[in-house]
Amino acid sequence: MNETEYVTYLQLIQTSINDELSAVVLYKRIAESLTGPGAPVIAKELREHADDEYRHFKLLLEFCSHYGILQEMSVELESEANLDVSSSTETLIAKVQSLELEAISTYKKLLNMSKQYSVVEGCKLFLQILTEEQEHYDDLAFFDGKTRSLPLIKDTTEKQQSVASLIAQI
Repeated sequence: MNETEYVTYLQLIQTSINDELSAVVLYKRIAESLTGPGAPVIAKELREHADDEYRHFKLLLEFCSHYGILQEMSVELESEANLDVSSSTETLIAKVQSLELEAISTYKKLLNMSKQYSVVEGCKLFLQILTEEQEHYDDLAFFDGKTRSLPLIKDTTEKQQSVASLIAQI
């Protein structure tokens, strides 16, 4: 990995760290502000997602620590954490879905870079988080009444096969 690619890799990880922490704050704020008939169910789902995002945050920090790059990272809340949560439930779900799509895009890039540069632990981590972000998106698609799924990875068996395949290619 040349210096420019290394900087890009670090920037993507930095973005992910900040986005995960911001998502924790945002999802909890939205969960507490929802009103209406479906609010309790959606709020419960968002709190579960917030817990997942916090776990992702910690996994990313552990990854950085393992590779000795933690000192190059800083943690900042993104502006999304300050989103006006008085909007309609539909608007808030759409915002959360757009954040999940951004995360999916970022983790795809990190996964591809990890594969390209034989960072096996990165492949495992980013595939795991990518799969969970896909599940979040799918969960939220159910709540917005537009059932749709991004064709990423369908189940745990396929995920395990994908990890094995990626590692075999390295």
